[in-house]
Amino acid sequence: MFFLLLVLIVQIGFGVASRSMIGASVDAAARRLAWTDGAGAQEQERLRSEVEAAVPGATLTQINVERDDLNVTVLVTYEWRPPGPDLLPMEFVVSRTRTVTVAP
Repeated sequence: MFFLLLVLIVQIGFGVASRSMIGASVDAAARRLAWTDGAGAQEQERLRSEVEAAVPGATLTQINVERDDLNVTVLVTYEWRPPGPDLLPMEFVVSRTRTVTVAP
């Protein structure tokens, strides 16, 4: 019983850490897209490679980039399979919005 509780606590801790790391990558992608006019496909591939390199067990299932005159929104849906025993499947959604910046 103790071992199962310990594994569950460790899995939750790693889940929170993975969400934080992916959130930082999504925030950086939104910031870069707020400064440029295009290159959405390149940024999606860059984001995918960053996440897969930084977070073991993370699989991006969906990346949406929405841009209008005022804001850029990057929404990422991913599954995370933690290393070790897979107690339950975890799916997260991370979204970040940045204001579009225009050169003076």
